[in-house]
Amino acid sequence: MTKRWGALTAALTLMVWAVACDKCAPTSKVTGKGIAQRLPKTVRAAVMVSDLTALGEGVKVLEGLKAAGFVAQLRGFNDGKAWGDALVAELGVDIRDPKAVEEAGIDAQRGVAAAVLADQSPVAVLAVKDEQKLYAFVRKVAITRLRTEKHEEKKLEGNTLHTFGFHGGPAQLQLLFHDGYAYVAADAESTRVLALSKLTKEEALDGDASYTASMKRLPQGQQVVVYVPQPALWRQMTPFSHAAVGLSLTGKGLALASDATWLGDASLLGVLTRKASPKATASIPRDAFFVASLAGDVNGLSSVSEVLFGPRFMAALAQGGLDFKKEILGNAAPGFWLAFSLAPKPKLADGMPSLDVRQTNPFNYVHLSGAAQANDAAALQATLEKVASMGPQLGAQIVKRERAGKPFYFTTYGQGEGVHFAAREQQFYFGSPVARLEALLDGSKPAGESLDAATQKLFEERGVAMVLDIKKLTTRIRELPDDAWGIGGFRIRQATERWLNAISDLGALQLTFDGKDGAVQSQMRLTFVPAETPK
Repeated sequence: MTKRWGALTAALTLMVWAVACDKCAPTSKVTGKGIAQRLPKTVRAAVMVSDLTALGEGVKVLEGLKAAGFVAQLRGFNDGKAWGDALVAELGVDIRDPKAVEEAGIDAQRGVAAAVLADQSPVAVLAVKDEQKLYAFVRKVAITRLRTEKHEEKKLEGNTLHTFGFHGGPAQLQLLFHDGYAYVAADAESTRVLALSKLTKEEALDGDASYTASMKRLPQGQQVVVYVPQPALWRQMTPFSHAAVGLSLTGKGLALASDATWLGDASLLGVLTRKASPKATASIPRDAFFVASLAGDVNGLSSVSEVLFGPRFMAALAQGGLDFKKEILGNAAPGFWLAFSLAPKPKLADGMPSLDVRQTNPFNYVHLSGAAQANDAAALQATLEKVASMGPQLGAQIVKRERAGKPFYFTTYGQGEGVHFAAREQQFYFGSPVARLEALLDGSKPAGESLDAATQKLFEERGVAMVLDIKKLTTRIRELPDDAWGIGGFRIRQATERWLNAISDLGALQLTFDGKDGAVQSQMRLTFVPAETPK
């Protein structure tokens, strides 16, 4: 490792343990303006942590998760506690002990930050509680990480500058205390930390309009914020001018949110902007363990339709005389959803299924339900007639039938039932097996618990929402009858039970996207299942 990268490691070690602890913290304050005022708006990237108070308890929360213990074993540790021990050993301070954090001289209430400056130099800013203790901690890091041999100090415009390096060589680490903060830079330029300590309000990141706008759009309560104001490399790959990512972790779950100003095709941003009525998702089946909804302008997908659906599928439709962009996307109204439910008796006795639908029928394991909205009911029926005549091009047999005097289309292929579909007025329904489609047409729902209020709210308010209900899925798998596992299937069941036990404290994985104020916003949340109270 070069000296420069060694210095980078040392400067950012202070930030690494701070970020690590804050990710683990079950409670934390919102990232304050104080730490953002200590970084220039010209940074290439910045990581800001608001409060380190709940440091130790947060680590203990993670150590206690069964899922964390399972992952730790995959990484060669006995359990989550052993993984935590290795973490604090690497950081040089037991972040689970509040007294140890205080002995490092950090003011946990005022936050810490790390950044890469415009000239690609790494720096760190830490709120100071005790200068002498923090100096001792930084010196320890410099010695253990960089193997520095000497320490020097000098007065710099009324402040004391500490440098760490080698005999006969330049400094590898700079430390400057000013106005209650410590500025650390991994190089020999003392002017860099001095410039940071003298930032004006206009020069600080907190005064940047893009940063301020993103902070307003991000959900409140972010414990860690990563901000990239000038993603020069990203602009070559993605149409964003800047991006902000926030992270928070509580006893209820892990949440990750992002906000990025969109510079691309405005129609794609319209796909993420909610326009559908909340009634659009009213027919979601109760027993679904996975649901995805799209409530924006579906027609906005025209520019990326070939990427999403594949050139072969698009060519098959064109060969059958169907203009996908005009007749399908052009007639689509906001309001689309699809859901997967576990089959009552999945064919688990047949072994692991192939992921190739040409060899395995997925509807033997999961059932599909879905609905979409159309602008023109007559055009919708005409489109379905065209699709029904294209069975050979799609590798299926589609037969038109009647139910209650109205048409529906029954689909089969080499492995069994395919996706059946029908239209009722301006509503398009699809599902498999056929009982799923019939339930949608009849307005009936399978037995089971309704979507909880928080999940239902996601589908009623977000432009795009996806929810994987881990708890519901694992519960349904546990409830499968013995004959679903086949002869001798008890061994498969035992192995499956061990996997289910390992993730039993995970509730649901939620992912949402929105378009707002010219920005793309996303949120990912992994909920935790509270431990049962002993009776």
